[in-house]
Amino acid sequence: MRTILQKNYILLLIILSYFLTRFLNLGIIPIFNDESTYIRFGLHNIMETTGGFYSLMIGKEPLTPYLFAVFGMIFGNELLGARVVSVFFGFLTLIGIYKFCVLIQGRTGAYIASVFYILSPYTLFFDRLALMDSAVSTVSIWTLYFTLRFFKTKKTKYVVFLGMVMGMGMWIKASAFFYVLLPALYLSILFLQKRIEFKNYRKIFISVGIMLLIFLPLYLQPFYRVHEELLKQYTYPLLSIFSFPISVWSGNTLHALTWIIFYLPFSLSILACFGIVLSIKKRENLALFLWLFLPLFYMCFYAKLFTERHVLMLSLPLTIFASIAMSFMYKKNKPVSYFVFGFVVLSCLFYNYFVWFNPQKIPTSHLSSFGSSYSQYVEGNSSGYGVNEVVSYIRELRKKEEIVLVIRNDHGNPEDAIPLYFTYDPQFRNKVYAWGLVTESLKEFKKVYSGPVYFISRGNAYAGIENYIVSEKRFYKPDGKNYIGVSLIDMSKF
Repeated sequence: MRTILQKNYILLLIILSYFLTRFLNLGIIPIFNDESTYIRFGLHNIMETTGGFYSLMIGKEPLTPYLFAVFGMIFGNELLGARVVSVFFGFLTLIGIYKFCVLIQGRTGAYIASVFYILSPYTLFFDRLALMDSAVSTVSIWTLYFTLRFFKTKKTKYVVFLGMVMGMGMWIKASAFFYVLLPALYLSILFLQKRIEFKNYRKIFISVGIMLLIFLPLYLQPFYRVHEELLKQYTYPLLSIFSFPISVWSGNTLHALTWIIFYLPFSLSILACFGIVLSIKKRENLALFLWLFLPLFYMCFYAKLFTERHVLMLSLPLTIFASIAMSFMYKKNKPVSYFVFGFVVLSCLFYNYFVWFNPQKIPTSHLSSFGSSYSQYVEGNSSGYGVNEVVSYIRELRKKEEIVLVIRNDHGNPEDAIPLYFTYDPQFRNKVYAWGLVTESLKEFKKVYSGPVYFISRGNAYAGIENYIVSEKRFYKPDGKNYIGVSLIDMSKF
């Protein structure tokens, strides 16, 4: 009984640590460029009565934007509510890592892997942002777990669960397609190796059938055709590999490895490499290798547009490989393992301190590709600095009189952030307009409205009306160059 209680206490402590690390200063980074887009279109999915998943029109599956908007409304805070969704998916990922590692290593390895997942700056950073990639990680680990669980038990319920997870993944992000392909590939390899009988191998079709049933309503959406076209910007054609684009391959590989090394961070990456070496000859770790190297192969050889958060799903198998290495050291030499474990934890906490308390100052001097990829969240136009200040300023203006807001027809900050905060606000309903070239529209609008009209700009991008505005406020980003501007439009000039 005491042993059981001790095990439960350790797991409970791990869970409490997870939520503490994720909720601590959750809003310290203001709304990021893509967060504003996803939450805005999630709101459109809910509030518009014409039907359809509007996020498909910008190439994004609807499940996470919808959840972001729902939880934003529940919490009464669009950003924090949306980020809670990512925290929840991260928790599901943690539980998946724990259960998978119990399966292949036992509880000690599962505890180590869980601690590494919680403290890794990579997962810590993205579990706290309203992006889709934490949810993709959830799909990754649970397809891995259910696939291996089915192989070990041959129970049909696991292929049913697998199909449900794969189907959910198709509603989250296109990259979840990896986790439809990988279970089928893994079980096919086992079948060819005669490690699984055909009567059990064919059960994979149950998973595929369930996945297709879940995916079908999404695929039949009229906006999905637009979505398919937009997805082409993210990947090169299949046969492009035969043109041997060495510069693309080398650039993608450098970026992927850089993000893994410095987001993971470096100490955990080295430990993961050691775990890979230890696992090479172990057939039971084949699935783990597939879940790591097939997505990595795609990113290096076929990815056209991808960022550091797309590599997040690779951090999960690497974290598990690191726990394999740590468990090996613990069995061979406990004092050395304690030292290495402590060093990894301290190196993670060093970066995590900045994530929690001072994200603008996180060290980014290792390699330029790492620094530039990180800085987009805390500097420049893509960062959310200035958004809250603009929102507060506009609300103060609205207290005095009715106003109309005009923005450019674009995505990101502030072009998605302003509609996010005001389109469905009763005080601003139907008072947020997004136009590209606005002069003709303003001429017509002047005939029916005589109150003040404000233009919210991304820096000096004024959509062709720079001669008709008077700048009132500029809210600068941390770089001191970029800003969000609030200008009064001189309607008498139209």
